[in-house]
Amino acid sequence: MARAMDRYVPLPPLPERISRLNELACNLWWSWNGGARDVFRELDYPLWRFTTHNPVLLLHLVEPERLDFAAADLKFLQIYDRAVAALDAVRSGDRVPVPGLRRAPGTGTLIAWISPQFALHQSLPVYVTSEGVVAGDLAKEASDLGVPFVGVGLMYARTYAHQRLATDGAQQETLEYVDWSDAPISPATAADGAICRFKLPIAGSEITVVAWKVLVGCATIYLLDTDVAENPAWERELSARRCDGDADARLRQSVLLAAGAVALLEKLQIVPSVWHLAGGQAAPVILERLHRLVQQGVNFTEACARVRASTVFNARVDAPPARDSHGLAAVDLHLASTWPALALQRASVLALGQHETNRGDAFNGAVLGARTCGAVTVDADGVHLASWISGQLSVLLDEHIGNDWPAKQPDAAACSALLDIPDQAVWDVRQRLRRYLVNFMRERARRRWAREQVSGARVVALGTLLDDGALTIGCVPRFSDGGHADVLFKDVDRLARIVTAARWPVQFVFAGRVDGRNDIGKHHLQRTFRHTLDPAFGGRLAFVEDYDLHVGRLMVQGCDVWLTMPSAEGGASLAAVKAAVNGAPHVGPPASAQRWTFEDSRDLYALLEDEIVPAFYDRNRANISERWAHIVRTTLAESIPRYTARRVLMGATGHSSFSRV
Repeated sequence: MARAMDRYVPLPPLPERISRLNELACNLWWSWNGGARDVFRELDYPLWRFTTHNPVLLLHLVEPERLDFAAADLKFLQIYDRAVAALDAVRSGDRVPVPGLRRAPGTGTLIAWISPQFALHQSLPVYVTSEGVVAGDLAKEASDLGVPFVGVGLMYARTYAHQRLATDGAQQETLEYVDWSDAPISPATAADGAICRFKLPIAGSEITVVAWKVLVGCATIYLLDTDVAENPAWERELSARRCDGDADARLRQSVLLAAGAVALLEKLQIVPSVWHLAGGQAAPVILERLHRLVQQGVNFTEACARVRASTVFNARVDAPPARDSHGLAAVDLHLASTWPALALQRASVLALGQHETNRGDAFNGAVLGARTCGAVTVDADGVHLASWISGQLSVLLDEHIGNDWPAKQPDAAACSALLDIPDQAVWDVRQRLRRYLVNFMRERARRRWAREQVSGARVVALGTLLDDGALTIGCVPRFSDGGHADVLFKDVDRLARIVTAARWPVQFVFAGRVDGRNDIGKHHLQRTFRHTLDPAFGGRLAFVEDYDLHVGRLMVQGCDVWLTMPSAEGGASLAAVKAAVNGAPHVGPPASAQRWTFEDSRDLYALLEDEIVPAFYDRNRANISERWAHIVRTTLAESIPRYTARRVLMGATGHSSFSRV
């Protein structure tokens, strides 16, 4: 039996009247539905905050007396009954869960989305990348649209690293082995009730795999886990850690994801209509499906045609990433052990993924996907609005677009109504959101000081001196991908004058983390952090440690401007998109830029001094900046229809025929 599953403890029984609290807590639908979150806030608000908004952990910790009281409290029961009824409506499939939409004919197509990661909420702490956030947001969007959706990814049980920065800014990581009893997840079971468990031949070994199930509204995600007692140590680690620094291990993970996804869906008797492969690490699904067809007697050419007709490859970048390239000998090993039916087609199979590198020919997963799938999409950044837009702004959308705005979000004409929001309303919301962020950072710094007695300089670097009324700029450089914030510090004296201006101060909030073995990225992060310790900046620079989905949500909602730094990927970050749908304009390099020059730095300083800062502080008699309110409204009206995950999902799945009632 799986080691992690041996320790899995289901939620305890509840009073009969509120017995479905467990069911509500274990479906992540609550994470983007205010009415469902209100249930757990009302049940025990201090515990809700203590658990960082994790209802499963809350239900493990809540006092029985509190549950008995809630079961007899009419106010609580009204909130509870509404939330349970809403969840039932979502899961029944009788209607599209988004008010104002109707299902068009032919949308019963089952989408299988295969991605190494699915980042959904901080209560399910797994390794998080922008690719994982995109996959998680698409699962939520599929649920909102009523699109049949199943996702398969890896468990990553031991890669959730908590980040602490030493006095000199050196990143320190503490890996958390997650107790899945305290997360919204459960063992996946087959039709006969047995735990999903099967063996896969990988690199000459028989590896035992189990699966976990995550409910996301009416969508379902399965996570593959090799942390099983009979597996040797390296096999137990295979699904537990990200392996970007180890090419052989990364290839084994790709094979596990590919062969495991196909085997699991077959075991669950799930037959996808279309397979979406998220990036090169998921592309070997193609080889697994070809192998099975050839085993059944289908000739290789016909097998390729069948796979092509039902597969879409989703890339994050235009060029094939180097991390998806593998030596031909390594691929040969897996052809022999995992896909022996393709051995006779070795040359043809290798040609499908052949990619020329500076070290010679290699086999690249992204190239395989691009050559063999019926459609290839380069992900346009889109986010699940209900997950990322603040509740304060949602109220404005209700008032100015209508309470059916979730159905209208891709409609630029409908969103143009946001241009009519009064200055006072826009200004008040932005003030409150910035205040939430600053108060969160101050409280975190206070707890850190009380717990560890960190130095005064460290407490300042954590944000204790930030001003909740000052122009706040957020920046999360992609340190792991070569990103850094050096452009901002080309002229320290000039920047110091900008941030410490007596009447018009500016403050920067930095965050970000680096993969454990990326020494260059750690060096960039350390340099950025050290600037926050410099008294020349007067406490106007801060670095938020332990950047995760919760911190990210507060930052993109609370910052007034989002600054993107150049990186190998280029272009704006996904965080910039989330900030934009919260009304924060974006400042950054051209999409093609990977580094800024000294002249670019001067342009950035001038942009701050001549445009951004004056616009924010140009106040009328009511102490409101009409210019800034206009910028916020324009950013909202342009960004919401452009960056919605709904548009991305409809385009990717061909379900563009959804319409409003």
